[in-house]
Amino acid sequence: MFDGLPPTPRDPRLCLGTLLDPHSVSALHPADASGVTAVRGRIDGRTVVAFCADTALTGTAGGGRIVRAVDAAISQRSPVVGLWYSGGPQPTDDDPVLAAMERASGRVPRISVVLGPVTGAVASRADLVISAPAARPFAGGPDLAVDSEPDAYARARQLVGLLARPFLAGPGSGVADGHALFDPGFVELRTTWAATIVTGLGRLAGRTVGVVANDPARAGGRIDPLTAARAERFVRTCDALGVPLLVLTDDPDATRLAGFDGASVPRVTVVTRRTYGGDLRRRLAEAFAAAPAGRAWWSHRSTQHRTIPL
Repeated sequence: MFDGLPPTPRDPRLCLGTLLDPHSVSALHPADASGVTAVRGRIDGRTVVAFCADTALTGTAGGGRIVRAVDAAISQRSPVVGLWYSGGPQPTDDDPVLAAMERASGRVPRISVVLGPVTGAVASRADLVISAPAARPFAGGPDLAVDSEPDAYARARQLVGLLARPFLAGPGSGVADGHALFDPGFVELRTTWAATIVTGLGRLAGRTVGVVANDPARAGGRIDPLTAARAERFVRTCDALGVPLLVLTDDPDATRLAGFDGASVPRVTVVTRRTYGGDLRRRLAEAFAAAPAGRAWWSHRSTQHRTIPL
């Protein structure tokens, strides 16, 4: 991939080669001592742009490398993956790296893989943040904490597969056999807090969907402020990425989830047992379904959504 520079203890060439498909990596710039390596490659055949901060180098041009990598991802509508062993280039007022990450928001999937101590805001400016064991606390916290560095790479590859356009991976298996709702490979996010709700990405009949579900086994599935914040963050991420939403509702309260306000992606709500009308309409867009034991308290005259008995 690069020639002319000796390897370093945290060689970004090795890290990026681990993340990406073999023999798919091409450099976006000549080898140098800028402190950041940026490449184009593939993950399971899908084109991505990736960069890695090198802790052994302290050049000042690294921020420009990241900006150009993000802009390359935007221009080709490919996911961008950042590997972080440290804070990378230090952000400043009107920092171009932060501006580039914001520019990519809603246009391409942004994934950060935090592999070491990162305290700055740049790594957290992503749609999804993966944290390896050596990672230290950073702004925002991770969406997905893993047990090893190899697992971090594997999870990043899995998320790229779910989020790379088009959101289609062939015929689904989970629905066809009637024994599981989702195809294999569901990824739950933010598992370490707000346990009364489940948020995650999976495939339904081969198509990527975002899932928001009450967990009645935890405090009856009650939605408290922390739970609402978890759901709101996830819904807004799915809306920015154009991922449809499936909402599985078993909610003992009429709790308002602000994240559904203004969401434009298709969404379907399934009432598995009970819900109240206070927030149900905000969770609906195209269809509403009730399981045989499901009971929903709301006014049918106040909505134009379709109701589908199951």
